[in-house]
Amino acid sequence: VVGGISISAIGSLRDLADQQGQSRVQLAGAMAREDLRRFGEDALTHAKSVAERQTLERLFAERQVAAVGPYLRRSCNTETIAACAVFEDGALIAQAGVELPWEQIVQAALEQGEYFLASIDFKQQAMLGASASLGGTTERHLNVARLLEEKLSRSEERRVGKYSTTYLTY
Repeated sequence: VVGGISISAIGSLRDLADQQGQSRVQLAGAMAREDLRRFGEDALTHAKSVAERQTLERLFAERQVAAVGPYLRRSCNTETIAACAVFEDGALIAQAGVELPWEQIVQAALEQGEYFLASIDFKQQAMLGASASLGGTTERHLNVARLLEEKLSRSEERRVGKYSTTYLTY
């Protein structure tokens, strides 16, 4: 009788541990989705704030395209934004920050909307970006990019545990 109770108790404890592990992974997934949403909104806010600045509009109005690159270096140099670029009629005008495959990024933006996710093949890293119109025009827009994997993994590891983040990255 004692052996049967022990076997039953061990099975129940194993089931409880499995359920707890699954709950932690589900929680990690929900938190990661929320982080991505928040990161996307932050990137979009940054893109819109840079795109709406009068200095940038003035540079285009006065056709000082050569000054756009240095302006972007100052405006997009933040802890969270890795790079930004300005496009006019689909052509890259200026960029700042980390070198990125902007053609892939623009395609992701066209498919997904104001903020979007893309995979950067040569870096094997995920990227979150946002796009905003410059000066209210549809032909000119600013894209910002935020590299994700390392920061997101650290954040989730702190909250949910190291082993749960393994499931998020694969």
